[in-house]
Parts: sequence; C-alpha cells; structure tokens
Amino acid sequence: MKTLERMLAEGKAVATPDGLRFSLPGGAEAFKQAFFAIRGEMAAARALGGIRGAGIATQEAEKTLEALKLLAAESQEMALAYGAVARRAAALPADKAQAYLAAVESLRSSARGAAKATLPGLLHRAGAPSLKDPLAFMKEAEWLVSHPELDAEAVVELASKAVKGRVDLGWLRSTGLTMDYLNFMARNEKTAWKLFQKAAAEPWNVVVQRRAREQLRGIAMEMLTERNAQKLFPGFRLTGRQVPLEGGHVIDNEITAMLGLRLQHGVEAKGWNKDRWRMALNAWDVKQGAQPISEQQAALADQLQHLLEQLADAAKAPRGKPFLVITDKLSGPTKEKLERFLRRNARGTQVIEVEEAQILEQTKQLRAAFKLPEDLSGGAP
Repeated sequence: MKTLERMLAEGKAVATPDGLRFSLPGGAEAFKQAFFAIRGEMAAARALGGIRGAGIATQEAEKTLEALKLLAAESQEMALAYGAVARRAAALPADKAQAYLAAVESLRSSARGAAKATLPGLLHRAGAPSLKDPLAFMKEAEWLVSHPELDAEAVVELASKAVKGRVDLGWLRSTGLTMDYLNFMARNEKTAWKLFQKAAAEPWNVVVQRRAREQLRGIAMEMLTERNAQKLFPGFRLTGRQVPLEGGHVIDNEITAMLGLRLQHGVEAKGWNKDRWRMALNAWDVKQGAQPISEQQAALADQLQHLLEQLADAAKAPRGKPFLVITDKLSGPTKEKLERFLRRNARGTQVIEVEEAQILEQTKQLRAAFKLPEDLSGGAP
C-alpha cells in the first residue's frame, strides 16, 4: 500500500477506472524498485530503533542507512541490497548491528571506479541470513573493491563469484599468486577456484590433484599464448581474450592482422600433454569406426568434438582461419594424426607450438602459488 501511495504522490502512477496506469515506460519495474526500497526503509527504522533503545548512539548508523536509501533510488538491485542489509541489521543485537553497519559503510565507501558496480551484489550477499560471518565477508570484499592493482574486469568477475559462493576471497588472499597471475586468472569466468582450494586442502587426494593439475596446465598454456602473442603470431596483434563467438562458443583469444584486410582470427590454446592428445585422437578414430568405445574414450572424443565446434565457429566469415596452440612435444605418429584430424574436420586451422618446457615451468609456478604438492604418484600432467 505504501508503495502505491508513494508512486501516486510522485506522479509515477495514475489511478484510472480501468486500474493502475504507469505514467512512464518501465513502470512495473519502477513499482518493484519502490516496493523493495520501502521494505528497506521499514527494516532500517527497526534497526535504528533497536540501537537507540539500547542507549547506543545512532548517528553513524543513520548516515549509512541514509546513504543506502539514496542508492536504492538508482536501481532495483541496490534497493534489494538496501533491504537485505537493513533486515540483517534489524535482526542483530544492538551492539552487533552497529558494528555490522560500520562494516557496511566501510565497504561502500571503499569501492573505487568500476568496482562500484559490484556493490549491489556484495551488499545483498552481506545481508543474506545464510551468511555465517558477514563481517569477515565484508572485510574481504573491501579488499577486493579497493585494491589498486586489481583490474576492473577481475574485480567484477571475482565479486560475482564471491556473491555466488564460488570463490572464498579470504582463501584467495592466502595463496601465493602474484598480482599478474591473479589478474589473469580472475578475469576468466571458467577459473575453478573451488577446485584449487580443495586441492590445497587435500594434498593426499590424487583424483583432485590430477584435476587441478590439468586445469592449471590449461591456464599456463593460455598465459604463455597471451604473453608471447607477438612472437607466436608475427604480423598480428592481440585484440581480445575469452571472446564470445556468433555461434555461442567462446575462444581463448582473438588476434588481428596488422596488414592487408586486417582480418580477425580466433586462437584456441589447448594445454593437453602428448599423452592426452594421443589418447584423444585414438578415441576419435575408434568412435568413427564400428568398434565398441569405453566411457573414457567417449569423453575424450566429445572434447575433440567441442574443439571442432569452437574452431568452426571461429572460422565463420568475416573472420579468418583460426589458430590452434599446442605443445611442441607430440610424437611423430600423434602429430600426423592431428594433422589428418584437422585436415578432415577443420581445414585451414593453423597449428602453433609452444615449448613443453615453458608449459611445465609455468604450471609448476602455479602449483607452488596454490601450495599444491609437487610430487604425485603415477606421474603428473
């Protein structure tokens, strides 16, 4: 009722014989935003009443809640965040509510530049009843939004994952990742932070260690490809990373020719070692024939099928032919099979090789940063 009264008073809605009519486009969304904001105001009043009733000064808490109220008028997301924070404060004992709101203000005022766009999600998460330690969460979130060396793209991606519980910022800060590594990995939506955290916590778990090593090898290959792009692709310049393609796939990088038609080309960096390539190409051959195929072989063949779909998507005009980056340590027979596979299924794809020694060294550095065991029984990818 209060929402309706406010919108009528502000001229954003008009009562007609046929019902409510919104005077501006997007009126229904504006109604929701006003509804959430008013819920926040009511919860804020309860929170301040509790603090005041305990004989604690409310000036700072009032300033924080008023600032959130003003922000709630800017977007529905911020209105939801305002309500979540206010309700969480109202549910806490007075002294804890005051400390909670002080942490909210510290987080809000610390956001820099593009990081301000992450505040609605972070504050909404900080107000969630399911969050056991909101003060700890906000402390880590404040580190994220105020760090001067974190790229804006990395901040936005990490904030999105932190809100969804897909990365533990406190754990992430405890790793030995350099800022260069962190920025590279953080801006990639596919980075499996929870897997690396689990691997660090379970050094004895060989299955998890192998999965983590495979992931880190892939990241190492992507890093080497991007860093050495000028050397690997003479006559081209790097113009994109994690590029969405028209057919719905994502390619690791995009390079643009500096001469001629200046065509853009997709680059897919595949971190598989020589054994993985050999098994995958053998599995592909088995799948094309009449022989029975195992579950592992089917999975490997499916991965090659996905690669083909990526390359086909990347090759669509007006793009030029794509590049595939691989290790330089394929055996002769495996290299021949790969060439035949690409000739038949992704004609025109250009293969670029990266030194295996560089891949291994980069992967080793990443394992050390995550404090993962170096020696693994049965060998390491």
